[in-house]
Amino acid sequence: MNTPKLKKMYVLVRSDLNTVYSCVQGGHALAQFSLQFRDIFETWNNRTIVYLKVRDENTLKFYVSKLKNKQIDYSVFHEPDLHNQMTAIACYCDGKIFSNLPCA
Repeated sequence: MNTPKLKKMYVLVRSDLNTVYSCVQGGHALAQFSLQFRDIFETWNNRTIVYLKVRDENTLKFYVSKLKNKQIDYSVFHEPDLHNQMTAIACYCDGKIFSNLPCA
């Protein structure tokens, strides 16, 4: 019998940024998610959070496209100090879409 994968909060951060800075950006994406999707955020209830790393901004954009196609709610953070570059994504899902990404 296949059991469904439990949902977790996933935060994608860029590995081309300083590690501490990228994790702060992930915190911003999570905060943005909490404002955009209050019901989902409350369902998550501060359970499991997984930080994953992607290569750069273009890879984040690739995952935005995948999330849109799969109709998964997500939030993006753009850093004003980096000319509004996309620096992180947060979403609540089963994680299958991120199966090939390493932990940050």
